[in-house]
Amino acid sequence: MELVTIHYRTEADKKPCDSCSQTERIVVSKRSIAQLYRVTLLQPLLIAFGVVVIFVPVAVKASESKPKLKPHPLALPNTHDPGEVDKPELVPFVVKDTTQLPGIVVDETEAELVGKWQYSTHTPPYVGLGYLHDQKQGKGASSVTFTPELPAAGVYEVRLSHCYNVRRSTNTPVTIHHADGEKTVRINQQDIPQHDRLFRSLGHFRFESGRHGWVRVSTDGTDGKYVIADAVQFLPVQKQALRAHSPDAAADSKPRHYKLTARASEIDSRVKSHPEIGFLVDTKDGKPADLQHAAVDTRVTPRGKLVIWLMSHNEQLFDRINSYGIHVLRPHYANRWFSICCREAPVGEHCRGNIRLEAATGMDFSDDVMIPEPDGMMERSFQFVKWLESENPAGNWGQFLTGDNKGLRWEDIIISGSSHGSTTAARFAKHQKVSRVVAFCGPRDQLQSWQSLPSATPENRYFGFSHVLDGGWTGDHYCRSWELLGMHRFGPVVNVDNTKSPFKNTRRLITDFDVGGDARRAHSSVQPGSRAYRNENTKAYMHEDVWRYLFTHPVNSVGRAVPMDADCEKNQR
Repeated sequence: MELVTIHYRTEADKKPCDSCSQTERIVVSKRSIAQLYRVTLLQPLLIAFGVVVIFVPVAVKASESKPKLKPHPLALPNTHDPGEVDKPELVPFVVKDTTQLPGIVVDETEAELVGKWQYSTHTPPYVGLGYLHDQKQGKGASSVTFTPELPAAGVYEVRLSHCYNVRRSTNTPVTIHHADGEKTVRINQQDIPQHDRLFRSLGHFRFESGRHGWVRVSTDGTDGKYVIADAVQFLPVQKQALRAHSPDAAADSKPRHYKLTARASEIDSRVKSHPEIGFLVDTKDGKPADLQHAAVDTRVTPRGKLVIWLMSHNEQLFDRINSYGIHVLRPHYANRWFSICCREAPVGEHCRGNIRLEAATGMDFSDDVMIPEPDGMMERSFQFVKWLESENPAGNWGQFLTGDNKGLRWEDIIISGSSHGSTTAARFAKHQKVSRVVAFCGPRDQLQSWQSLPSATPENRYFGFSHVLDGGWTGDHYCRSWELLGMHRFGPVVNVDNTKSPFKNTRRLITDFDVGGDARRAHSSVQPGSRAYRNENTKAYMHEDVWRYLFTHPVNSVGRAVPMDADCEKNQR
């Protein structure tokens, strides 16, 4: 266990900050200070039980095994106390010890500085002691050059670390000097880096061994905004993984909005019909029944996320997901069992949950159906992404494939759906860790208990949105599932029509706009479409902020836990 020293201060002894704006000059809240005092008060108890005998030698040994970082001698010192940060919730993403990171990491303490740079710890996350900023001065005359000592020649993925907020440069030039020449890219340092909110990929480049390559962050053309320089990471890349997370692969000479379709049976010859559950490849009149949809907008800065949508194709929803910089696809998989299986009364407690999992994975979880792997959601999505990578290389679909090309990178995938699809999405996320779950008008399965099973996906990654007149809400189905999934631990139920984004950082969102008492309209009103809430004059959707929140709100920004609702019936058998 690593011992961490936390510094804090009160408002009374706060020092002035000459290098930040008034809005940046904040300190740890009284509640945070109180929490720190509670930690401090525990120390005598730990000593009394002799815990210090166990932990201190470990900490001393760790400190002796690696050199201590020292601030760069040419950089101006930090003016902030370590506890003085603008986003305390991002402190857990700070990586103090560079040896904990894979690959070769060059910190700013080892870089070559030109011009005036100043240390700061005010905006986490960062690597090492802190990060450098250019004070918004010396534009065009300042740079930071990171030179690695590479152990072997080969292809490396280059990642740049930088903290982010609205005061950062939107067009920071970064030059990569590699074995085949030089490339300069401009990055928006207001965007959240896709790797642990810390590193963003600059691409894959070939380097010689030794100190022949470098990466340089400069300030040319960045007037009026802070340029950040923190650390650069060099990750050796296997040949079969070259496409993963590569902006180079995503580069599109003519950026545009791609909308693609393909038949599952033409992508994978193993695809079969399952007439026993009404699941077909072709309709009775010979029309394709296995059409799949995908979309990506290469005009938008990518977030490195893919939504797999488990319901009928909704082009308006896909358009919005793409506008957030997120890829999206809808697979055709064996999901027509719902009105055929598990109809007995009383239904088995795990009947529907097991079929959902078998339909999602193609693995044998249920005795009621026989769904092989090629007809499950996982395999069909995997085969579809491989097809998309080949047919639409400008879309950079290959970033969602594992390095060995044998599966999907589920940690970068958002699983989402409406109604029946949202329930399967949540059941799958219990089994497989995913980036997040977005459930429209769901989940349901009121007679099942899978919602309370241990979850492979952390509970703070589940999001739900429904209308209060939806039968799933009036029957306590949604409130029950939400609470059994643990969503109440991250905020109360919030009416989005009365509260602005970020909706108290909650995971449980509702609307009560007028649907004329129509429960069927209420059910489908929470996603874009003819039944959604629109302004009568402008025809604009009124839940645009809600949809963006559901798919992009940081999963580590959570609301305050609330107790379960005693009026929500949990036992509905």
